[in-house]
Amino acid sequence: MNRFRLLSMTSAAVLAIFLTAGLAACGGAATSSQPAAHQSTAPTATAAPPAQSPTAQPSPAQPSGTQVITYAPWAAPGTLASGISAAATQSGSCFSTSSATTASGAYRCIVGNGLYDPCFAEAASGAGQVACPNPQNPDSVVVIKLTGQLPAPATAAGSPVIPWLLVLANGQKCQTITGTGATLGGKNEIYGCPAGGVYGQPDTSTATWTVFYAPSGAPASAMTQVGVIKAYE
Repeated sequence: MNRFRLLSMTSAAVLAIFLTAGLAACGGAATSSQPAAHQSTAPTATAAPPAQSPTAQPSPAQPSGTQVITYAPWAAPGTLASGISAAATQSGSCFSTSSATTASGAYRCIVGNGLYDPCFAEAASGAGQVACPNPQNPDSVVVIKLTGQLPAPATAAGSPVIPWLLVLANGQKCQTITGTGATLGGKNEIYGCPAGGVYGQPDTSTATWTVFYAPSGAPASAMTQVGVIKAYE
């Protein structure tokens, strides 16, 4: 083989290697993959806990209506009922049935110049003493030892009982007026209270009775309707 041919073959080999390397380089560039796009993973939403219902609080007990109390200060002849105490014991007499209430066994009595009404006998008749409650504290009574017989009942059995004491929602304790009361707004004063008066009869058409109350010396425009908490008969 002559020198010229050897050189030609060598040149051809070198060219072939160059071309192969170039193609390989180009092919690698063509097939090179692009970097994967960054995948952002959204945080998994945490379900909110179910709303908690507030613990139901018991509502305060509502009053069931006016408490009507049949006043009975005697447990037996000579013995006051439990919870009733005698503030004083005096001698006196009863001259008529009560003007403050139509309750059976209630009387109008006197001790010296003092008038007590109502006073409740130990029994419906023939009792030797009566108990006269303090309107501002019915659990405290004046016991009157009778110097005479009780008068005959003047009220027919079964007649409606007129309460002699009302305890109002405004805190006033009001006793039946047995004389002549004032007039306000066309209504007569039926019950006298420490700081005012009750005008007209109680409205008993609902479970909670109501009355028209006005402070002492107030005009008729100041009269308001007030609930009755307790009624003593």
